[in-house]
Amino acid sequence: MGGNALSMPGLRLNREDYFKVVKTTLDALQSLYPDGKVIDIKAYSEKPDFGDLDVLIYTQNYDPLIASNALGAKE
Repeated sequence: MGGNALSMPGLRLNREDYFKVVKTTLDALQSLYPDGKVIDIKAYSEKPDFGDLDVLIYTQNYDPLIASNALGAKE
């Protein structure tokens, strides 16, 4: 969606902060779905900053509301 998926503008993160968010997000989702597999879609390595994180969750019992609540999502 190129940054237009949400009703409010997003924040771009520098590389260091982005990779902290990746770890925190993947750890939280993997804890939520311990029998599943959670992976991030690798972003272009040369980028200086990032506006979003794409994640794949492979599990039998995925619930988007539960996952979004676990991450503290507002929208």
